[in-house]
Amino acid sequence: MADQTRQHHHYPHTHVHHHHHHSAGESHRRDWASANRNYFDDKAKAVDDIPGVREATTRIVNAILASYPALFDSGSTSLMEFGCGTGLPGQIHSVSQADKIDVPGLISRGLYPYTKSILGVDISQGMVDHYNFKVLNEGISPDRMKAIRVEPRGNGSELGGQQFDVIVCSMAYHHIASVEDTTRMLCSLLKPGGSLLVADILKDGGKRDFPEFAQQLVPHTEGFNRDEMKALFEGAGLVQFALTNATSANMHGTWLQLFLARGAKPTWA
Repeated sequence: MADQTRQHHHYPHTHVHHHHHHSAGESHRRDWASANRNYFDDKAKAVDDIPGVREATTRIVNAILASYPALFDSGSTSLMEFGCGTGLPGQIHSVSQADKIDVPGLISRGLYPYTKSILGVDISQGMVDHYNFKVLNEGISPDRMKAIRVEPRGNGSELGGQQFDVIVCSMAYHHIASVEDTTRMLCSLLKPGGSLLVADILKDGGKRDFPEFAQQLVPHTEGFNRDEMKALFEGAGLVQFALTNATSANMHGTWLQLFLARGAKPTWA
């Protein structure tokens, strides 16, 4: 599977910015969301081949496929990639490289051979347009893989009541102000028995010096630990929680451990 996954990586990737709902209030929520939306709209057409992104993304895809092969069936699995627009932290090695952010869809592209359909969701129209341009460029039908700009609120109306077998969110959670609201919303978009997979930074207690631009985009600069993710998933009604180390990535000159968390929506939900 690993070799096959690598073959399918001419693709931009997933990550950042999202549905920054915040319990402190609507104005704060909008601030995080617009900061991320504006930033990634501006960077959407930047360079794809940033050192480290493809390798780290391939490792996350491989970790997903190795850990949860039973979740994927090319004849039936519907997948949503939440925060499909950007790349991994490995792509930003310096402030100057912040101008080279891009890579929508690498996670989608890696999982494409193992699914029936993929819907990418992002709040950045620039990232959505770039994702769809690359899908078109590879000759993939929009019926099989496409992205839309939407900020789901959890009532399902934005997606026409559509639900998914698998939802993947890679390197977006640390950009989300209220991860509690977002996790509940993602759970609502899963079919009964469906799985939520989240890859992000594993909190290790160390302090990190983020460039100023990143501080405006990242509410959770330290990432998350196992207990926090377990509480998030279980608080949203997910069961069968598991968290494993997925890979590592270079972010602003610091090597970070990335985790892969999984929770399932109860079949009776």
